[in-house]
Amino acid sequence: MKYVALIRQPKELLRTISKFRQELPEQVRPSHPLGPHCTLVSNYFYNDLEPIMIEHLGRIRVPSFQLTLGKIDFFDDNSLVVRVEPQLQLQQLHQSVLDTLNEFLNKNQIKPLPEKYRSEPEAVVAFQYYGSCYVGARYNPHITIAQTRLQHFKKIKTRNYFGGYSFEVTNFELAKKNEAGWETVKSFSLL
Repeated sequence: MKYVALIRQPKELLRTISKFRQELPEQVRPSHPLGPHCTLVSNYFYNDLEPIMIEHLGRIRVPSFQLTLGKIDFFDDNSLVVRVEPQLQLQQLHQSVLDTLNEFLNKNQIKPLPEKYRSEPEAVVAFQYYGSCYVGARYNPHITIAQTRLQHFKKIKTRNYFGGYSFEVTNFELAKKNEAGWETVKSFSLL
């Protein structure tokens, strides 16, 4: 089953994102069904092992930290994102969640590594071990705020709309996709 470990944004930031979206061209549509979030890990894990996954995620010991936003950018062929400034504690949380969930990885459900990454040794190794090439040193934290095409992204004039905005990260969530859509499984507090 598809799961995602994520950081949700505070309501104030969600209101700012909503206001920003209203200023965008019509060809830009809202993002993920979970709403704007910063993905820590996303992959297929064994659903029947969910109680053990929850128990193990609850053992993660990373202190709360400030997350600072950067510029608006285009990502992964169709996403309008706000970059997240590099942050040691964010990287630690990502790696802790990644290592914790890796033992529950259902490699039978994972799609093959995209062709464009097959010539990158670091991506191949990450994919072989974690089932994703967007992990570890290749983790690229961002908040997806909308879906669009590159030609529409080029029309967006304000690239520093969120620059410098920061908020305290005090928890992360595990969510899963089922027949009805996405549901939050559990929220985990940081130290």
